Amino acid sequence: MKKLVVLLFAIILILTACTGPDSNTGNTGNAGNTGNKGNSAAEDKNKTVTLPVFTKQSAVISTYGEDNDLTKFIQDKFNVKMEWTLVSEDAILEKQNVLLASGNYPALFFGGQFNQNDQIKYGKSEILIPLNDLIAEYGPNISKAFESSPYLLKGVTAPDGNIYSLPGLEECYHCDYAQKMYINKEWLQKLNLPMPTTTDELYNTLKAFKEKDPNGNGKKDEIALTGATNWWHGEPTYYLMNSFTYASDANFLALNNGKVDINADKSEWKEGLTFIRKLYAEGLLDPQAYTQNFDGMLKVADNPDTVIMGAYTGGCCVPSIDQDGGRWSQYEVLPPVKGPNGVQLVGFFGGNVEDGQFAITDKATKEQQIKAIQIVDHFYSQEGSLDAMYGPKDIGWWDPKEGALGIDGNPALYEALEVYSREDKQPVTWDINLKYTPAVVFNGRAQGQDMTKTDGYEKFLAVQTDKLVPYKPAEIFPQAIWFNPDDAQKLAQIKTDITNYINTNAVQFISGQKDLDKEWDAYVKGFDGLGLEEFIKANQQAYDEQYK
Repeated sequence: MKKLVVLLFAIILILTACTGPDSNTGNTGNAGNTGNKGNSAAEDKNKTVTLPVFTKQSAVISTYGEDNDLTKFIQDKFNVKMEWTLVSEDAILEKQNVLLASGNYPALFFGGQFNQNDQIKYGKSEILIPLNDLIAEYGPNISKAFESSPYLLKGVTAPDGNIYSLPGLEECYHCDYAQKMYINKEWLQKLNLPMPTTTDELYNTLKAFKEKDPNGNGKKDEIALTGATNWWHGEPTYYLMNSFTYASDANFLALNNGKVDINADKSEWKEGLTFIRKLYAEGLLDPQAYTQNFDGMLKVADNPDTVIMGAYTGGCCVPSIDQDGGRWSQYEVLPPVKGPNGVQLVGFFGGNVEDGQFAITDKATKEQQIKAIQIVDHFYSQEGSLDAMYGPKDIGWWDPKEGALGIDGNPALYEALEVYSREDKQPVTWDINLKYTPAVVFNGRAQGQDMTKTDGYEKFLAVQTDKLVPYKPAEIFPQAIWFNPDDAQKLAQIKTDITNYINTNAVQFISGQKDLDKEWDAYVKGFDGLGLEEFIKANQQAYDEQYK
């Protein structure tokens, strides 16, 4: 049923895009569930509309007010006045839930955090209004994005056919394969070791890193392999587990010939834990990898005296990318190593739709609804996506110099300065991922082609990612799954419980707090009390309805 709803909505969007908004001036349909789509709200172009907005307070953005370049640009372009409710990044979901439960919530969310269950919950209670008609009337770029990336439309369309929230989408090649391990190639060369290709070779390599003084200072200070928690794919377990069975730190569900299952209760998972436990017990896997955050790992990587890190897991950017040919250039991606049964896989995160960031509540006036969707529609255009990511043109991004090449080696579409790289700390953008950046735009950023220099780092990431593509699994369970509204909240809790159970037990087995031989059966049995069977059944039904 949902596939039919999505198809019908796609047809409507295509027809709307073909006719354009000017041909629909006689349409009096509803925009969401409030008000009528009359023309009076849209025609008063001289009236400044105030937009009460909830968003995150980024650590690198000093102000979102009049001195913020993107705020000024958006206010001038759309004749609006932004009124911000700012929340620290680590408290977004908590604050969002408190506001929505209290009834004291703003008209608009730019940078919220609405998963599918939240969208169903607040859509059903009519706190979030449907965006379908607003998109069809005022969102030509959003409609084009749905055509170009059909999985986006699937991921945002609820079972009732409504769209309650919009995410950001960035088709970032190296991000699709961000569950990586980087290894110190200079240490390999010094110890006359090849790049490891099997779990046995990886074990021997890490043992040599630990015991043979590759940094040459005469001290036993080398950390063979480390990682970090609460960082971008930084925990080592999942990368290493892919030598035994498919493992993604974003979703414990897996597909096997279209059948939904989990791998964390199978014998292959136990074999993977046994291998990782061996690394941990022999001091080859840093215990801090399961307790330290990114800053802790970065201190290890940037150790001022000498290089002490042999390998690390994570998406990128360690050690600090601070100078051409710096310490960071000693590390390159290690392709997944083959396990004892020939398994050799890599985590894949492409083609997925993230949590919704933009939503309109029932407190928004018709004027606010229209202005808000027009702003987001701008962010879904090519120029608008660059404005959102880097700041307005000629402040955060520019036309490319003649002959400049992009990340993919083709002529560049633009030059840009990352907000995190700005020495002036100028508040040029909002630092939220509410934009649509297809691969052609992402790869069109001007980039140096010398991968030993900092301005060639994105090129470096792309080339390193090429090594991982052959190991992409044949099937991936999608992130965006919609459940029956009556079951959604219960299933969300089951998912949380199972995720915590898997991760907690993995660390306990790896660290030796639990004995794999003696306590494995009890661990497997423990899934019965968490609702696993019900969860798999519900996901199978939803997957069949939405993706088959």
